[in-house]
Amino acid sequence: MGNFAEPRQPSMQTLKLNNHAVLTIIEGEGTLTVEGKSREFVAGDTFVFQPGVEAHWATRTPLRDWFVMYGPFER
Repeated sequence: MGNFAEPRQPSMQTLKLNNHAVLTIIEGEGTLTVEGKSREFVAGDTFVFQPGVEAHWATRTPLRDWFVMYGPFER
């Protein structure tokens, strides 16, 4: 994530987070599902995740994002 050079093509992904994280959508649209609750997203949307969250997303268009994890980090 966070590669601004080339957008990722539409896909379905699952992300299990062990740390806090922030995700901002730079370009694209799709659906994010966390704990059974789905939300449509578009460019400009920002999500904040707590440790232990499992996020499922399906993108409908090419996606660029900005993703930051912050600690404390587990070793």
